[in-house]
Amino acid sequence: MSVLLISGSPSAASRTVRLLDHLADRMGRPATVLRLRDLPAEALLRGDTAHPGLARAAELVAAAGAIAVATPICKADTQIEPLARELLPRIDALLEEVPLEAAA
Repeated sequence: MSVLLISGSPSAASRTVRLLDHLADRMGRPATVLRLRDLPAEALLRGDTAHPGLARAAELVAAAGAIAVATPICKADTQIEPLARELLPRIDALLEEVPLEAAA
């Protein structure tokens, strides 16, 4: 079973990313780290699911046997809940667009 580790950190030099990289190296099974900061912002804002970067992220999510999400705790943590409410339906929509064959 493959594991997808998603980092929600906006920082390039992030302890959250270092933690996920460390976990991925020691999982004992295939693991991939997806850094949300590396996704194309313009395509995300437009909901452009045809963009190669978003399509690849959707494929990773669809193919994962397990998913873990890590985000840093920061002063803006009051923004996380509204952001999650905004993004979760978009993630669901991306998953619906990935053919089941792509996940196999």
